[in-house]
Amino acid sequence: MQCVRGEIIPASNTIHLFYKQIILQRGLSFEVKLHAARTTMYDF
Repeated sequence: MQCVRGEIIPASNTIHLFYKQIILQRGLSFEVKLHAARTTMYDF
């Protein structure tokens, strides 16, 4: 659950609001970076 201005919002509502913003903005409002994949179990 999230707390906004002292009110508790269920996680399902916050996820819905997040998806709604993705639709309205036609994408994410922040940059997404992917880390390089590990090639061996010893890569950290």
